[in-house]
Order: sequence, then structure tokens, then C-alpha cells
Amino acid sequence: MFSKITAFLHQAAEVTSQVLAPQPTRPEEFQGHWRAITECVTSENGPECTVQSTGIKQHLEQMADLLCQEEEEKDPRDPGAMGPCMEFLLRHKILDTLHTTGSTDYPTGMRREVLLFLTVLLGRVERPLLPHVSVHQPIQKQVCSCGADGSSLLGTDQVQFLRTLCLKLQRDPRLADFFLQVSTLLCLYIHNTYIHWGTGAVPRTKTLGVRRSS
Repeated sequence: MFSKITAFLHQAAEVTSQVLAPQPTRPEEFQGHWRAITECVTSENGPECTVQSTGIKQHLEQMADLLCQEEEEKDPRDPGAMGPCMEFLLRHKILDTLHTTGSTDYPTGMRREVLLFLTVLLGRVERPLLPHVSVHQPIQKQVCSCGADGSSLLGTDQVQFLRTLCLKLQRDPRLADFFLQVSTLLCLYIHNTYIHWGTGAVPRTKTLGVRRSS
């Protein structure tokens, strides 16, 4: 009887602690996902490690969702104001780190997940991000890396990323100044995209027809 009472009290204590435990705030949740990603990337999991096996894919998706939630709740009277999650992303140069990690494609699949994250960020966040050096510099690097793997085609994810960036620049042409020295990928992409869009890939010979500027 005494053991049953003890077990009941122990169970009640666990339930109470779970109920009373404060839920993490959105910034805390965002930072927690980022810490989990950095831990996965820096740990030695072997060459066969993938983003699916580490949970990186889910963490990046959650980070993107949290940023989009901030975007939806922004004050229309101050559309340029940054929320705490976006401030953390900019202050800690998360996009730079993601690009560097994605360029190695380790864990396997990281390159694609970084592209998807950047595409969501550019496509769904309306506040002006590209003027920030911690945004446009890694975006520049990502543009240059598209098609740099020696394949004859740009993959669908690369096409979607470039298309999203071009639409952003089309809405505010002044932002194009940040990319004048990057690559003719953007210029030729704008010219050719709508011819090849829908095929799932853009021919490298058409997209990279002019040498990149140094």
C-alpha cells in the first residue's frame, strides 16, 4: 500500500512540474533550434550522416516558421522593425554559417536545406533584409555557388531560390546594387527563367553564358 501511495505521489509531482514548467518563448525556441543545429554540425557523426538522421531539416523548418510568425505579427506602422528572432539571426550571422555549412554539404543534404531556408526567408519575409550585410553577403555567395558543382543543369531548388531573389529585386530594383559584382547568373536568369521554368531545371549553357565578374 505504501509503495502505491509513493508511486502515485511521484507521478503527481511529475505532472505538476510539467504543468508549472514555463513554456519557452519564441526567441528561446528559435535559439534552441539553432543550438541543436550547430551541435549536429560540429559533432563527429561520420561521413554517412544525413540531415534527416540528425534532425537538422526539422530544426531549420521550425526556425523558418518562427521567423514567418514574427513577420505575420509585425506592426504595420513600423514594417521595418525587427523581431527578436530576426535580430538573433542577423546579430549572430546565421546565414553566413549556413552558407559555409551548406557549401560542404555535410551532413549530406545540408546544401539543399540551406537553399530551401533562404528561399522561404526571401519569399515570405517582406521587411527589408537585403540591405543588411549579414544577409546580402551570404546571399551573394549562394548565388555564385549555384551551378558551380560542374553539373550541366541547375536543380529545381536552385532555380526556385534564384527566381525568388529575382522577384525580390524586381519589386525593389535599388536592391540590385548589392549584386552588381556577383554574377551574370542573375541577369541571364531573369532573361531565361520564364522560358525554362516548369521544366525543373535551367540549362547551364544558357544561364552561365557570360563569365562571372571577379
